[in-house]
Amino acid sequence: MDIMPDGPTRDEFAATNDAMEARADTKFAQLLGEMRVGFAGINARIESVATRLNARIDGLSSRVDGLSSRIDGVERTTGGTKTTVIATGIGSVALVIAALAYGQTWFGIGIGTRDVVRTTITEYLEQHPALPK
Repeated sequence: MDIMPDGPTRDEFAATNDAMEARADTKFAQLLGEMRVGFAGINARIESVATRLNARIDGLSSRVDGLSSRIDGVERTTGGTKTTVIATGIGSVALVIAALAYGQTWFGIGIGTRDVVRTTITEYLEQHPALPK
């Protein structure tokens, strides 16, 4: 009498195991494929962003170059102005020094002129008494 085992036989177990491995391999292969597609999409987006950023960087670089050339132009045109300002400053200092050095003389001339005018007016009023004082 043959007794049938209650569980699967070795062959049945091996076949079931092989089927499970095949399903797992298929699902793993599908997952890898989906991941590759997803990574390809991500890479495409990254490259798109990199391209846009490079374009913006190129634009900014050209603007910086333009500003640099403008600054160079301003430096060239202000060279004469700097010389004028320095010369004016030196002239102003020289004028102040001259005024301080000869101020006493000018002040004395002013006092002398005042005395001459007063004397002249006084003499004129003495000679012409009819005018109001």
